[in-house]
Amino acid sequence: MILDLFGRKRSLEDYTRRLQELWEEEFDILLSIAGYYLDKGEHENAMEYLEKAFKVAVEMDDKELEALVLDSMGEVYLDKREIDVAIEYFKEAFKIYSSIKSPNREEMKEKIK
Repeated sequence: MILDLFGRKRSLEDYTRRLQELWEEEFDILLSIAGYYLDKGEHENAMEYLEKAFKVAVEMDDKELEALVLDSMGEVYLDKREIDVAIEYFKEAFKIYSSIKSPNREEMKEKIK
């Protein structure tokens, strides 16, 4: 058992679970902010938050979320009409989705046709 700041006893599992919850919340917020900027056409700001979200997904060791961010980065470049760059991001997302046998791989396959 570990004592928190208030002297309550908590297990390591409690702290690990809470850390995972915080990472998930941070990821969701970063993705939402990126979406806000993309909707406003502020591509650089959108990419800044997507890069932060990608780092969180890597920290979480969540391949599905990593692929989701790469897909979103591709959408930013698609919005900028930089098709070749967008396709590269979509291909990377497809590789990850395929490696984990995600149902999202079929949608990604359509994007890179």
